[in-house]
Amino acid sequence: MPVRNALPYLDASITSILEQSFADFEFVIGDDGSSDGSRERLIDWSKRDERIRLFLGEGSGLGPAGSSNWVAALATSPLVARMDADDLSGRYRLEAEVAALDAHADAVLVGSVYECIDLAGNVVRPVVRHCLHDPYSARHPFPHGSVMYRREAFEAAGGYRAGCDFWEDMELYWRMAERGRLLVLPEVHYSYRFNSGHSRLTAQRRRVEVAIDLALRCSAARRNGEDYEPLLAEALPEKGSSVRARSARSGNWSFGRARGRRSFPGW
Repeated sequence: MPVRNALPYLDASITSILEQSFADFEFVIGDDGSSDGSRERLIDWSKRDERIRLFLGEGSGLGPAGSSNWVAALATSPLVARMDADDLSGRYRLEAEVAALDAHADAVLVGSVYECIDLAGNVVRPVVRHCLHDPYSARHPFPHGSVMYRREAFEAAGGYRAGCDFWEDMELYWRMAERGRLLVLPEVHYSYRFNSGHSRLTAQRRRVEVAIDLALRCSAARRNGEDYEPLLAEALPEKGSSVRARSARSGNWSFGRARGRRSFPGW
């Protein structure tokens, strides 16, 4: 869990992980220079539960991709689960995701369909599954915070790509899909919070607009079976990357039950 100014939702987010039915985990939290009291709250939490491993950044602001790579590198397990600091995980999320990856050796990542909640935690949009039917949709069927992946595949893919802030999760999924299946759990195990303090809303508007435009153009190229690397090289000449991003020519997603006994082609 990367954290930057996550109050007042931080406590509920942390609690949703510590109360998981699957309890054998380390909870790696990295504070990326919070100034709203989140850092002090995290220090208090780290004293309450020995599973929490807290790391305090220098406060320079790593950004979405940088902070995501940071906490992933600090984790030690062969399976890594992402969590966003203002959202909620259902009690059986980790149990279901571990079971899915255990049941499908060819899968490298699993996520959950989700519901959306408001600032008070009320459900304001139920689960939406229509994007499961479009393998090249610019919108993926699970939120970033809901995913669990195999560390080996994540590292082989090169991690989150510098220069793809605000769509770093989707671009990672494209590269992960070249190394194995991406699974979607049909049960709701995650609540995504509509939060005015989200990084996409607090970042400079022009920066976000440019990022979204680039994501849509790369998605369109991928839909046409084209390599989207030239688009990245043109748009991000100063960022650079050793990651070679090839375009997958088949659908990414498999839709199946959490126990992994059946797998449905889809998305």
